[in-house]
Amino acid sequence: MKKKLTISFLSCFIVSLLYLNPCSVRAQSLSLSIAPPVVEIMIKPGKTITQTIKIANGGESTIITPLLREYTLNGLQDNPNFTRDTWIEILNRDLAFDKSFFLKTGEERQVVLKISPPKDLAEKDYFRVLLFTTKPVIPFDYSQSSISQSIGSLIFINVTSSGMKNKAAEISAFQIPKIVDSFSPLETRILLKNTGDTYFRPQGFITLKGLIGQTDFALNPNLFLPGETKLLTVDEVPYAKDNQTLSLPGIYLGKYTLTTTFTLDEGTIKISQTKTFYAIPWKGMAIFLLMLFFWMIIKKRKRK
Repeated sequence: MKKKLTISFLSCFIVSLLYLNPCSVRAQSLSLSIAPPVVEIMIKPGKTITQTIKIANGGESTIITPLLREYTLNGLQDNPNFTRDTWIEILNRDLAFDKSFFLKTGEERQVVLKISPPKDLAEKDYFRVLLFTTKPVIPFDYSQSSISQSIGSLIFINVTSSGMKNKAAEISAFQIPKIVDSFSPLETRILLKNTGDTYFRPQGFITLKGLIGQTDFALNPNLFLPGETKLLTVDEVPYAKDNQTLSLPGIYLGKYTLTTTFTLDEGTIKISQTKTFYAIPWKGMAIFLLMLFFWMIIKKRKRK
C-alpha cells in the first residue's frame, strides 16, 4: 500500500513540474511569404515610380527588420563597401530601412517603395534585394530556440533615358561527343554567356532530331546577369543531371542533330546553334570483337 502511494505521489509531482515549471521550452515556427518575389523596373533618370511589396506572416508573431542589399553575380552577400541608395526609399510613415517592426501571426503588411533615380545617375542596371530578417520574440515566462529567417524580393532596376537595352549573348560551350554509344544516355552541356549590358532570360527550345522524328525541350527561363556564364537547363527532363543540359536514356542509332534556338527575353535577338552526332553500338561491337578474338585463339589452340 505504501509502495502504491509513493508511486502515485511521484507521478503527481512529475506532472506538476511539467505544467508549473516557468522555464518550459517551446520551439518557434516561422513562415513568411513575400509577393512579388521578383520586380523588374525600367525608369528614366529624374522620374519617380512606386512599387508595393507584400509580406505575410503565417507563423508565430515576430520582429522584422527591412534591409536593402546589393545583388551580384555571386548572389546575395554582405558587402561592407555597399552604401544604401538614397533614391530608393520606403514611403510608409511607420516603416523605414534598418528599423524593426512587429508582425503578428496571420498579419500582412504592404511596403511601398519609392524609386526616383536622379538625373545625373549613371544609366545602367541596378540589382537590389528588399530583404526582411526576423528575430524571435521571447516572452518572460518561457525560453525559445533562437530561430531566424530571411526572405527577400529581387529588384532589378534598369535606369535608361532611351528605353533601349543592350542585350547580347553567345553560346560559350556546346559539348556533345561526335560519336555516341547507342545504349548510353545522351548527354550534352550547353553554356550561355551574357555579353550585353543588361540582364535577360532565354526563351526557346532545344530540338533533338533523328531519322524517325524529333523532340523539343523547352528551356528554363533562368536569369542571366551581365557578364554571367551559366548552364542552359530544360524543363520536364526527369533524368537531367546538375552539370548537364540534357541527360536522356534510350536507344539511339544513326545520324542526329541537336539544335538550341532561343531569343533574349521576348525580343527579336535570336541565337541558334546546331551540333551533329552519330549513334552506333560501338561498346557492344567492341565486346563482340573481343569475344570473337578470344574464341578464335581458343579454337586455334584446340586444333594444335
